[in-house]
Amino acid sequence: MSIVSVVASNDFISVMTDGRIVDQNNQILDENFDKIKAYADNLFFSAWGSKAVFDDISSILDSQYKLYGAAYVDEATKAILETANKSIYANHPFILIWGGKNKEMLKICQLRTPKKQLESMNLVESQCISLMGTDKSYAFEFLELKLSGMYGTNIDVVLEAQKNTIEYVSTKDSTVNNTIFSKLIQL
Repeated sequence: MSIVSVVASNDFISVMTDGRIVDQNNQILDENFDKIKAYADNLFFSAWGSKAVFDDISSILDSQYKLYGAAYVDEATKAILETANKSIYANHPFILIWGGKNKEMLKICQLRTPKKQLESMNLVESQCISLMGTDKSYAFEFLELKLSGMYGTNIDVVLEAQKNTIEYVSTKDSTVNNTIFSKLIQL
């Protein structure tokens, strides 16, 4: 499948993924696919799952961003929930992560299917949010371990921890490769 890592603080949002993308039958389509879309206004979207899901959601979010601009995060949530109910996604698991800084509020959202679990996190002052788009709990535990000794928010430590996590997971999970794509959004 894939892995998506998001770490956000008051100063930045770091999104990192592996490069593997599959079709709806879980056959590898590309080993070097950038699964991160960044928009102006410090907004982003990334997905774990098939290229069909990524392309469909990307198209919808592109139009949402054109319509709503900085209100994208809230409007994207509505559009993603509507799209997730499409029958073509009924038996295909995916994880979508999107968010950004809007009206001085940093908000990161995640939708997991097939149960359609929606999680939304707002950054509380001087905290750091980390989300892991994967179905492997050891990936999140590894990232948290790498970030646990960090005092303050150090971009270099975060980027290294995310990179090491993807590389670690790629050695344990044959559905993840070690080609890494990264987007750093300075806030």
